[in-house]
Amino acid sequence: MVAHELRLQTQEGRKKIAEALPGLMTRVLALQGKSYPGSGYHWSMLRTAGGLMFRVLNYDAAYRDTDLMVDEVILEELVESLEAAEVHVRGQQ
Repeated sequence: MVAHELRLQTQEGRKKIAEALPGLMTRVLALQGKSYPGSGYHWSMLRTAGGLMFRVLNYDAAYRDTDLMVDEVILEELVESLEAAEVHVRGQQ
């Protein structure tokens, strides 16, 4: 029963990340061509968001609780970087 509950929690976390991805990707794309610290590596932010999207939405592959933990950290880091870039861009306007 514990393994089943863990699987359900993992899939619920996966769904939460998947729900956040469209808005996140829109925000990342909105920064394209803008000047902010690290903007020379904007492709890296795009790649990270795309990789996260691929892993979370790839229902043909196994997705374990450890995958969820890693993806949650990646999402958190991406959101922090995105927010810092957005604050910088807003400050320039």
